[in-house]
Amino acid sequence: MRAWGNVSGRLLVSASGGVDSSLIAAALATTGQDFACLTIATGDPSGDERVPVRILAKALSVETIEARYDPRMPDLTVPVSLGFARPSGKAFMQEVRRQAIEAAGRFGASAVFDGNGGDNLFCYLHSPAPILDRWRNEGLSRGTAAIFLDMCRIAQTTLPAMARALALRARRGARPAAWMADGRLLASDVPVCDAPAEIEDLALAVPFKHPGKVDHLALMLRTQNFIHSASGPADPLQFSPLMSQPLVELCLSIPTWIWCQGGINRALARAAFSQELPAAIVRRVSKAGPDSAMRVIFAQNWALIRDMLLGGLLRSNGLLDAVAIEQAIASDPNGEDPIIYRLLDFVEAEAWARSWQP
Repeated sequence: MRAWGNVSGRLLVSASGGVDSSLIAAALATTGQDFACLTIATGDPSGDERVPVRILAKALSVETIEARYDPRMPDLTVPVSLGFARPSGKAFMQEVRRQAIEAAGRFGASAVFDGNGGDNLFCYLHSPAPILDRWRNEGLSRGTAAIFLDMCRIAQTTLPAMARALALRARRGARPAAWMADGRLLASDVPVCDAPAEIEDLALAVPFKHPGKVDHLALMLRTQNFIHSASGPADPLQFSPLMSQPLVELCLSIPTWIWCQGGINRALARAAFSQELPAAIVRRVSKAGPDSAMRVIFAQNWALIRDMLLGGLLRSNGLLDAVAIEQAIASDPNGEDPIIYRLLDFVEAEAWARSWQP
């Protein structure tokens, strides 16, 4: 963090109220970096982390900049991933970007650091793989029994259920779980690939005897669409410093079972900053998110979404199931059906595809 701070100048930390962004803020404070915490709240409590961020900022003696999502602002016809090689952005990120630019301008910050990738870097696994790793390393020891109980707590499952999962994972060997393709709303004749070749090749090529470490590598691959959030050339640099090479190499070298000791995820990272962060932050295992803002964006733009998907490039090229799209658009935006997020992903893809037209 000191090294990145030296080349970045004054900073904002996009503080989500969770552990990962708090670790970044604590590290910057320890190095004497000039920064402030930025938090963006939704209009309801499910996406409001202002109280935890205030606690964090007060403990670190830094300023808190608070903003609110305005779901009227995102323009779904403009892709978040404009100019990128693939459409991977989320609609709410337009509002995150706008608020970050405004806050950076007021604070005089040249970059915005986020905690993206922390779950992956710090080996947040729900599988029995860490148990299997320790078993292969130590045999049936007290430590192996302890990590069995720890993983039951993290996965919130019973001892018999974890035992069954452990047996299945042992049979699979070093191969990671299949990375399943999402075929929802796609036309029936669109080919999908359930297991990307790079995942399978990696599992076979890496000389690890511990299946959990292969799962850790697979987690790292899954960060590709989520780190270094898309930003235009005039925007402050949105950067995910947890994905720095020294940190990646260090965390990959640590046995998987250490990350879940005590029945809490990312245990080692939490312990490392237990003196710098308030206990309420260190022990947090959940946080708010932008889901409610996404649903408001959907509700306010459903007619535009329908026009884009049923009259756009994706459908004209035979990629979408028009009947399924119609049914999904009729979903209750205030309900629990996650199909709304799938629709918004297709809207991003449609806007991205149109952006390449002359």
